[in-house]
Parts: sequence; C-alpha cells; structure tokens
Amino acid sequence: MLYNTLHSHFLFKAFIVDVFNIEMLLAKFSRVINFETEKDVFIQGSKGNNYYCVLYGKVELTQRNVDNMMFVGQYDTFGEMNLIDNEHVALYSARCISKTVLLEITKNNYDKMKSNRRFYGGIL
Repeated sequence: MLYNTLHSHFLFKAFIVDVFNIEMLLAKFSRVINFETEKDVFIQGSKGNNYYCVLYGKVELTQRNVDNMMFVGQYDTFGEMNLIDNEHVALYSARCISKTVLLEITKNNYDKMKSNRRFYGGIL
C-alpha cells in the first residue's frame, strides 16, 4: 500500500514538472499572433519556418488546382514540416476565416528547445 501511495505521488509530481516545463518552453520560445478575418498566415509555395497552434478561431488550408480544402480550429496545429525540413516550401496556403489567435514557434526557437535537453527534459 505504501509503495502504491509513493508511486502515485511520484507520478503526480512528475506530471506537474512536465506541465511546468511545457509552459516554460512556450513562454520562452513562442509568441501569440492575432489575425483578422481573411488574412493569410502563409501562401502555397513560400518558404516556411514556423509551426502554428490555433488557440482561437479557424484557419482554412487550401491547395491551388485542388478542390479539397481543410479547416483547422482550436488546438489544431499546422506547419510542422517547417520544423523538420530546412528546405520545406508550403504545399498549401493557410488563411484565417475568422478572427484567429495562433501560437507560433519558429524553426530557430524549435532548434534551441531541442538543443537544451536539460531545460525541457526530453518533452519534444
């Protein structure tokens, strides 16, 4: 019984530390951007170096000459290939279809987070 209690307590403390580390990372290495309706986040074919998370609002993702479109909303993410591939160009355009608030992490800041394992504790 004591083992289970201590084990649960340790897991809870580890979870709190991880949440704290994530919040510290976001505060240090990201920024919040506000977009008005019909504003482009980026255009297909442009060189990208940012990753986004929708905090509020809705973004339409479209490709030229393709009838399909996709919508991302609260807590959805897009632009992740920009962090992985240094030569990546956007395969789609991203346009806000309502007032939108995005959390942005640049490739440069992502690389800083990855290189500082002591700080983020292997979260990424």
